[in-house]
Amino acid sequence: MIVPDESEAILPSRNNEKLPRCIGEQRIEVIESHEEGNSERKLTDIFAVVKPTQINKILKNKIRIRKEWENFKFWGVKRMRMEKFPEINEALIEWFKSARAKNSPISRASMKQKAMEIAYALGTKDFCASNSWFDKFRVRNNVAFGAL
Repeated sequence: MIVPDESEAILPSRNNEKLPRCIGEQRIEVIESHEEGNSERKLTDIFAVVKPTQINKILKNKIRIRKEWENFKFWGVKRMRMEKFPEINEALIEWFKSARAKNSPISRASMKQKAMEIAYALGTKDFCASNSWFDKFRVRNNVAFGAL
């Protein structure tokens, strides 16, 4: 019977655990390391990735990954999901900044109402300022309600 060395990585079983993923920062490190001359096989060992196809997909989509990384606002996530309504979000952030500069009171309801007004002005029909949208918007844009 062969006993695995403690220093060896133990792979998760297929049924119980998920395979480790490369998060955003690691993807950029993979791309930069590959550009320095490391092979895909060596990158698999360096980053302790179970499936070599993860490295392959990262390198295949490196232009898109870099572009998303530069434009993304919330770091440290596994998947970079882009905003569904970026024009509404940008306009709402500008409104929020100008209202904060004027020391106007801003509430959750007033921001959701303004988002709906912006969506209507832009002609967006499928936008809904739900609580989940608003919570994600706050986290992405670091919006906090508190004393000025």
